[in-house]
Amino acid sequence: MSFKTSVNLFGADGFKTVGCYVKDGRLIPALSAASLNGAVPEGIIYAAYSESQKDFFLCARDGIYTSERGYGFMRIAPLDGEPPFLIEDIFEGKTRAVLLNGSGAVTESGGRYGAVPSYGASLGCGVMHCGRLFGADKDNAYKLRWSGEGGFSDWKEGLCGSGSLDLDPRRGEILDIVEFGEKLVAVRKFGLTVLNMYGSPENFSAEITDTDTDEIYKGTARVVCGKLVFFTVSGLHTFNGGSVNRVKHAYVDDISEPVCSAELGGKYFLGCKSACLNGGAVFCYDFAKTAGYLIAVSADAMCSDGHIYIYNGNGAYRLEDGGRYAFIGGSTDFGSDRFKTVTEIFIGGRADIEIGNGRTVRKFLSASGRIRPAMRGKKFTVRAEGSVPVRKLTITAEECNAI
Repeated sequence: MSFKTSVNLFGADGFKTVGCYVKDGRLIPALSAASLNGAVPEGIIYAAYSESQKDFFLCARDGIYTSERGYGFMRIAPLDGEPPFLIEDIFEGKTRAVLLNGSGAVTESGGRYGAVPSYGASLGCGVMHCGRLFGADKDNAYKLRWSGEGGFSDWKEGLCGSGSLDLDPRRGEILDIVEFGEKLVAVRKFGLTVLNMYGSPENFSAEITDTDTDEIYKGTARVVCGKLVFFTVSGLHTFNGGSVNRVKHAYVDDISEPVCSAELGGKYFLGCKSACLNGGAVFCYDFAKTAGYLIAVSADAMCSDGHIYIYNGNGAYRLEDGGRYAFIGGSTDFGSDRFKTVTEIFIGGRADIEIGNGRTVRKFLSASGRIRPAMRGKKFTVRAEGSVPVRKLTITAEECNAI
């Protein structure tokens, strides 16, 4: 005597998706990486887009590069080896892009580039806020410094001029500074410090908050859907202004070693390593859909101009809708460790299907509807690759009920 058991693969545990996500029982194509023309420099460490100048900046070990299209970069200045950061500053009534690199800077305004050998400070990270540059001192990462109201190069001290604030060292060095509504958040090695930095400097202060965390990775903090999102050694977290919360998703044990991040349209993008893909990848978490997925491209740096641009040693890429996706199902034994035979796979759509039992793999190209694998084994894995939505994916096995 025998009986049949079916498993809905979209509702099972352990699956991973690449370039697609599962929502409400359906597999939906998402973003994938499209390669762009043009070589990129070696040793990329930073990428940014200037909204005011409509220009891309790319920083590598040997210099600073720019491009109007996000690829085909030209070198404009050397780099002193420190990771830089980009701000937008007002000069002579016009907005300009300023790439700060240690104590020096490179500026762009109206397609013209300039060099500032020394702007009056030396910062490791920073952000413009209320007309002042706030940053972490490069030689003392516990010290928050701010410029005068004259912009990034105004460091004349005074009651209404530049100044500094030494933060409690308990949460570690300042890794990044992010605008969060009307406030600033100093993203530190072991937590967050919320800063009130509006009005005159005499009113500047750090709030007392319960925002200790485990170790945070530099370059992972972004504001998404009104929350500060960042990555720690234990995974993805959010800060809503009052508390820190961990984001639950299926890739907690898969992604690690983040190096860069970006935000666009309610989606958080993280350049990291993926155990599933056995190498570099981009993890995307869509906060509106509460769905995460992988994108099969390694990222040394990324930025956004309304599209996400990704850079690695092989070139430049742009994330676009469509393209090929992969659904990688977890291993299923249908609830028993006995031998059984997979008699049917049903796909409500069209995709290439691959089924394996640990020894043998069978492939069905452009499959749709019912497939008859007739594969025997104890455990099975199913992989689907395609480019169109799939509304259902089930697997059915028949097992003898030994008496």
